[in-house]
Amino acid sequence: MSAALTEKFLAKLLGFTGAFTTIFLISGSVTDPVNTPKMVAIGVLGTSAIAVVFFTKLRVHILQYRFVLLISLLFIIFMCISSVSSTAPFTQVLYGSYGRNNGLLTYSFLIFLLIASLTIQNVNNFKYIVLGLVAAGLVNIIYCLWVVIFGDFISWDNPYKRILGTLGNPNFIGAFLGIIFTTGLAVVLDKNIAKPFRFVALATLPISTFEILESNAIQGRVVAAFGSVIVLFLFIRSKFNIAVLAGFSIFSITAGILALAGALQMGPLSDYIYKTSVSLRGQYWLAGWNTGMENPFTGVGMDTFGDWYRRMRDAHALELPGVNTVVNAAHNVPIDIFAFGGWPLFIAYLALMGWAGISLLKTIARKRDFDLILAVLASSWPVTNSSPLLVSIK
Repeated sequence: MSAALTEKFLAKLLGFTGAFTTIFLISGSVTDPVNTPKMVAIGVLGTSAIAVVFFTKLRVHILQYRFVLLISLLFIIFMCISSVSSTAPFTQVLYGSYGRNNGLLTYSFLIFLLIASLTIQNVNNFKYIVLGLVAAGLVNIIYCLWVVIFGDFISWDNPYKRILGTLGNPNFIGAFLGIIFTTGLAVVLDKNIAKPFRFVALATLPISTFEILESNAIQGRVVAAFGSVIVLFLFIRSKFNIAVLAGFSIFSITAGILALAGALQMGPLSDYIYKTSVSLRGQYWLAGWNTGMENPFTGVGMDTFGDWYRRMRDAHALELPGVNTVVNAAHNVPIDIFAFGGWPLFIAYLALMGWAGISLLKTIARKRDFDLILAVLASSWPVTNSSPLLVSIK
């Protein structure tokens, strides 16, 4: 098989990985129907993807990304050091805590997928990644709508009494639907897409909006709004002059500042945006930061923050969220990483995220025409990697 065909196959595999992992769950025969099955799925498919790279000619392509490869290797090494030095049971740091499964294996599989994605050189092959996202989105839109109208046909425990989607959590599905909303908006705005597909995308916008509201997750609203701003920015830039773009940017920045202030219980939007969960998460973040600072060189081990929460929480946490509250995650990806592995793992994580962010900005600056693939990736990546700092998608 030629390198071009192998690359196309790998792109399809990566797209399938995203769709299948998002949708896959097992109900009735396991205690965790969501997280463990998804960990297994990403493990099988992520290992397959990295095998395709190293056992084909594609391995030559990744050599140009020596910085990413080095940081990825260091990330895995720091995870291993953290896991070996942890006082938690090795099975916990390997597989992760129950209901999370963010252990050594999961993050290693994600690194595999990152390295595999580096070999995609043909821009057109990224469409398979987007197709995977769209497929998972449509399945969840249909499933959630069915649940609202007819009830849930999956026999699982739902203490939230809200839609769960295939992610098993109203906050998670709300955030994911926010990404799907912005994806649908990008499809609608792209005149190169056939009208029937644009019509379907247009129909999903009110449905996904309704489902985001049904999830009652502030994350979904923030993700949809922030992602839509990015999509509209790229569209306006391609169609209008700098004055219109500047006006839209000023309006969006002002609205964003007001929304952020509202989430922090300040400004005119606080009554509409602020939720008590924001204050709760502030305490979780502080406890996670304290955990990392207490163990700066090795952290406490992958996915073991829950074992340290009570001893690292602030005194105010005894009042809110309360003395009996126990959590197994800081509800913030960067702070979780800091708690898991200390400064070495945290810096490696920020280096990977920084490299991806700079690469994305360079591509946006270089490409002036409105491009569906770029719009979807540009609106999806920041909200899944930056917004946890604000609304804790995780």
